[in-house]
Amino acid sequence: LEAVAAAAYLRLADFKPKELVTIASAFAKLKVDAPLLFRGIASLPTDAFDAYNPYDVSDLAWAFATAGKPAPAVFARLFALMDHHLPASAANRDE
Repeated sequence: LEAVAAAAYLRLADFKPKELVTIASAFAKLKVDAPLLFRGIASLPTDAFDAYNPYDVSDLAWAFATAGKPAPAVFARLFALMDHHLPASAANRDE
């Protein structure tokens, strides 16, 4: 699987959002350590994640969390989507 991760890393720019989510989720679910692949996805330009739908962003965040890999841009996009989609009353529930 290391060869698959390396090949995917070399072609990151060719993948559509759903394809990257599927790859990251598969490696996370199988508990395969693929640091180069996860680092490559995490280092995509922040605006690249703007094209991801909310489900893909949440699945990608799950993959990174499960793999124990940092992905500030992915989680920033997830939090932005949460702010946008949660009603104000739910966001201020603890206040």
